[in-house]
Amino acid sequence: MGDTVTRRTRPDGWHSLTGAASHAGPPDEPPPTKRRRPISVSGFRLGGLTIAVLSVVFYYWIGALVVQRIADDPAFAPPAIAEGERETLAMVAALIVRETQTHHWVSNDPAFLPGWLLTRMAAFQQGIVGTLAHTMATMADQTHPGDAGALETDAGRALWDGLWSRREADRAAAAATLHRDLRQAADLLASPGDAWILDLSKSFGRQPSAETQYGAARTLVESVNRRLADGSAIMPDNADLTTAIVDRFLVDLHAALSVVDARLDARPPDPDRRGDGIPPDAHYYDIKGRAYAMALILRALGRDTADRLSDPVLAEAWNRALAHLTTAATLRPLIVSNGALDALLPPNHWVAQGYLLQQAARALADTRAGLGLHDGQARL
Repeated sequence: MGDTVTRRTRPDGWHSLTGAASHAGPPDEPPPTKRRRPISVSGFRLGGLTIAVLSVVFYYWIGALVVQRIADDPAFAPPAIAEGERETLAMVAALIVRETQTHHWVSNDPAFLPGWLLTRMAAFQQGIVGTLAHTMATMADQTHPGDAGALETDAGRALWDGLWSRREADRAAAAATLHRDLRQAADLLASPGDAWILDLSKSFGRQPSAETQYGAARTLVESVNRRLADGSAIMPDNADLTTAIVDRFLVDLHAALSVVDARLDARPPDPDRRGDGIPPDAHYYDIKGRAYAMALILRALGRDTADRLSDPVLAEAWNRALAHLTTAATLRPLIVSNGALDALLPPNHWVAQGYLLQQAARALADTRAGLGLHDGQARL
C-alpha cells in the first residue's frame, strides 16, 4: 500500500501572505519616538526674570496696601486725661504716637521699602507734624524763661538775699524749665521728616531718625503735661495762649492758600517754602494734614479754655472754623484734578479745598476779633 501524503489545507491567501513576507525582507522598524527638546538656558533665564519682576511688583504693591493709612478721623481723641492736664498737649502727644508708632512713618522710607511709594501718606503725616511743631513753638513763645538766670550773677545773689523768697525762686526755675522743654519739643518736631538712620551724604555713622526725634518731643510734651497736673509748672494766661495759637493758624492758613493759588494759576509754588519737583497731590495732602491737625488742636484748645468761649457770637465763629477745617481735612479724592472751573469732568479739587480753607480763615479771623473784644472788656 503506497504511502499517501496528506496535505493540510490552509486558509485562502496564506501562501500569498507568507510569500510576500519571505520576499519583503526584514519587518519594518517601529516609527521613532518623538524626542524632547532640552530646556534652553535662554528660556530658563526669561522665566526667572519674569518671576523676579512679578515678585518685586507684588512686594511693593501689597506692601504699600498694607502700610497705607491716611487717618483723617475727625473724632480722634487722646487717651484718658488726668485731672489738671491740658487736652491740647495730650492731643499733640497722641498724634505723635499714632503717626510714628501705631502707624508706619513713611516719609523717610528708603527706596527698598514699599512705603517709599506712598507720597500722599507721607505728605499727610508731615502736614500733621508741621502743625504740631507750630503749636508747640507758639506755646513756648507764650512762656517766659523767668529770671532764674539772674541768680548766677552777683547782683542776682544780692537780689535773692534781699527780695526773693524761696517760693519765687522755685517758680522762676519752673518757668525756665517749662519754656526750655516746650522750645525743645518744637525744635524736635521741626526736624526733617525724611531723616533716616543713615545719611551717607553727611556721615557714615548712625543718626537719629525722624521717628526718634518726634518720640523725644512726645516725651517732653508728656512731661510738661504731668508737671501742669501736679502743680509744679504753670501755663501762662489762657487768653494770651488762645489768641496766639489762633494767630499762628491764620498765618498757616494763608500760606496754604498761597499754594492753592499757585496750583490754580498753574505756577510752581514758592521755592522758599516748598522744594520743586513735589507732585501736586503731595501738596494737596500736606494741606489736608495741616487742616486736620488744626481742627483737632482747636477742638482740644476749646475744651481747655471753655470759659473763653462762653460768648455765643465767639463760640459760633469758633465752631464755624472747626467745621470748615474738618471738612477740608476729610476730603480724599482718588485723583487730585485741576480741571476748568466750569467743567463737569474733571472736577477741580483745588477750588474745593481753597474755598474751605478761606472760610476757615474767615471764621478764625472773626474768632480773633471776638477774643480781642473779650479781652478788652475783661480789662475794663
